[in-house]
Amino acid sequence: MNDLETLYFTVEGTPVPQGSHAVSRFGRIYESNKKLAPWRKTVTAAAVDALSGREGFDEAVYVLLDFWLPRPKTVKRVHPTTRPDVDKLSRAVLDALTAARVWTDDSLVLSLHAVKKYADEGAGVDVKVRRLA
Repeated sequence: MNDLETLYFTVEGTPVPQGSHAVSRFGRIYESNKKLAPWRKTVTAAAVDALSGREGFDEAVYVLLDFWLPRPKTVKRVHPTTRPDVDKLSRAVLDALTAARVWTDDSLVLSLHAVKKYADEGAGVDVKVRRLA
């Protein structure tokens, strides 16, 4: 049984989506976004830091992701209704949390709420993982 109830941390940096693959001329499948690996590594490191040596979750969890995207200088719209897609942003973070051993398996995620917003300053993601009682 795990005593971890809630894990909360912030990752600074521009969130990167995961999901688009490319195929080399030799048939090798690879991630087409070269910024993904460094982003996932940053999220993994932040999650390991937040765990502070504690074990990850071994029961059902709720995950809340607040993505803060940089606002382009010429954009006047209130909400970031363009790419990247919130589901692909979430996929990158969830895979990084699995790599950090925040949970024993990502099948423990029963509920996921993800939001993308424009940031007035900086960019990143606020991550909250809570054990469901």
